[in-house]
Amino acid sequence: MIWLNDLQIRSNNLLNSTLLLPLINLQKLDISENEEIHEIQYLDKLTNLVELNLSQTNLQQKDISSLSQLTNLKKLYLNFNQLSDVSALSALTSMQELNLTYNTLQNLNDIQNMMNLQILVLLGNTGINISILKNFINLTELCLHDLGLKEVDTLQCLYNITNLTLTQNELIEVCALHNMHKLNILDVRFNRIYSFVPILHRIFQYFRVEDQSEQTNEDIIKSKQVHKIYKLNNILYRCGKIKKIDHLIACFKKSVLKQLKQLNLQQNDLQNKTVFLFKSIDVQSFQ
Repeated sequence: MIWLNDLQIRSNNLLNSTLLLPLINLQKLDISENEEIHEIQYLDKLTNLVELNLSQTNLQQKDISSLSQLTNLKKLYLNFNQLSDVSALSALTSMQELNLTYNTLQNLNDIQNMMNLQILVLLGNTGINISILKNFINLTELCLHDLGLKEVDTLQCLYNITNLTLTQNELIEVCALHNMHKLNILDVRFNRIYSFVPILHRIFQYFRVEDQSEQTNEDIIKSKQVHKIYKLNNILYRCGKIKKIDHLIACFKKSVLKQLKQLNLQQNDLQNKTVFLFKSIDVQSFQ
């Protein structure tokens, strides 16, 4: 087994990492969900690793010191641990994908040298300071779910972002994103956004909004900006207070939303007479 390069032993009863020492050629290792594991310091001998999953292993910062030697790592998953300090990762400059979901991080200073990062997931690190993200210009996917964000001005220079998740924050607008020309997926569910923003005239493939605020969510559908989102192919707008969709229907009639394939308006307040308006759409105009 010394030549093994991919090992997945997720969700077992692995207690320590000494058993892995002979596997010096490993490139991919998944030992996630081994919650009783101890002494992972021996992982520093596996210097050929390019992908490592240590999610849900009850790690604390003192436990990950050995990772500083794994300078070939490109993908690292540390989801659902107890990390408030990831200084051990500061030397991992080859990193391309990093997942730190639901830890207790307060800032990102320890990863500021990871300038090759393309995918970063910070979900659930509530209160974290994200100001340093402005330097991560190679990011293409970024998840900032449930961080308590009130504004996203820091992100305005991340021109390469294609997939951005800002769900469950305290945002009232995202106008700072208007320069994200490559953005394809923007998810802003469970915020306080009450109107379409200028960014929507960009060519999105997927736009999702869910809103439980006290704002009148009907304003979003009425907004004239909806005429500019002519290449949307999915609209998801759930948990709102929409009673009428006349403005959206008008967009259909003018063949503005030719690319739309999915329309999800669950859990609103639509009436039969409103849905009846779909019958007035000329299907031929979409062919």
